Amino acid sequence: MDSAAMSWREHIRQNIAACLAADDRRIGTIGIWPSDTIAMGWIDSLSLAAGVWGGLLLGLSMASLILSMRMKRAVRRIRDGGRVLLA
Repeated sequence: MDSAAMSWREHIRQNIAACLAADDRRIGTIGIWPSDTIAMGWIDSLSLAAGVWGGLLLGLSMASLILSMRMKRAVRRIRDGGRVLLA
């Protein structure tokens, strides 16, 4: 159907349908995480601890990388007199 010919009601209906489909997938993914954690705990607690520490270290390293990139951009902006830079 041509978007120019659609009514507002049809646009809203299609957007709601798309959002509900995305939410279904998101809820399914979130539901898998606890079951994976429980299964790893049943198999071996050392494996579960390794997954937790690995995730923590990865998260901290990514956070520090993002923070350092933002700080570098802020310092460059201050140095250049507050102009917004593209690079």
